[in-house]
Amino acid sequence: MFIGAISVWPLLLVIAVTVGISRTRLLGCRLDDQTAHVIGTFIVVATFAFVIWLVVPWIDSSLNPTRLV
Repeated sequence: MFIGAISVWPLLLVIAVTVGISRTRLLGCRLDDQTAHVIGTFIVVATFAFVIWLVVPWIDSSLNPTRLV
């Protein structure tokens, strides 16, 4: 279980960096920094939640994400 959880971290890192770059390039020139940061944070949190929801059964098959909601 520990190895599975650790193996997801690189994916989360890539997501965070990608959203950060996108926020700077796409939202930074259209919105003020505070608003762009809030929107970027929301996107990262929502994406992380979705990825975690997908990988929970893969990490530990005894956990069922539909039971946890």
